[in-house]
Amino acid sequence: MSIRQSAPAIGLGGAIALVMGNMIGSGVFLLPGALAPYGWNAVAGWPLTIAGSVALAIVIARLTIALPGSLGATVIIASAFGPLAGFAMGWIYWISVVTTNVTLAVSAVAALSPLLPFLAKTPFAGVGAALGLLWLLTLLNLRGAGAAGRFQVATLLLKIVPILVAAVLVIVVLLREGMPALQPLPAEGLDMARVTGAAALTLWAMVGFESASIGAERSPIPRATSPSRR
Repeated sequence: MSIRQSAPAIGLGGAIALVMGNMIGSGVFLLPGALAPYGWNAVAGWPLTIAGSVALAIVIARLTIALPGSLGATVIIASAFGPLAGFAMGWIYWISVVTTNVTLAVSAVAALSPLLPFLAKTPFAGVGAALGLLWLLTLLNLRGAGAAGRFQVATLLLKIVPILVAAVLVIVVLLREGMPALQPLPAEGLDMARVTGAAALTLWAMVGFESASIGAERSPIPRATSPSRR
């Protein structure tokens, strides 16, 4: 039986976890500190990136339905614009993933440093831990799409817990202190230049919605990436 005819190895739950897990990463956890100087301009930047990301997600989902034989965004682009464009897209995306993985590994080691101080005191220990993390995840992916999907579901649950805790703490603060706990909008209004700068940062948190399309033959993209099912 061909890959197209067989059931997706990742499954709907794993594909959704893949998309959400890639979006809920270092960007979500590190952005509050980076966006704090922007104030309410940062809040205004979120709708811009969310709207653009949702539009792109729907496009990817519908293109996958329209071209059921394609194996991911690279083949879709090659079908529309030729093999050179498809190769360029695949190469650029691969380079972005490689650099992102390095960033995530370093961020993970930095987050573990307060618990394991020797990682920060000994450079070789920090580098070794980052490389070990990369190899561990590589070996996990070599076990197959099913194992990777189950790992995504487990890690997604771990990521959601601190977000829920933070949301509960915000609600508790608002119940105790009321709306005055929130700073009002600046008297001069929003600054579009600062909104654009904040949007550039919030876009980092949106990156990852396209991840299910890379393994199109192994995941139910339309239902995992967007609400579009037709």
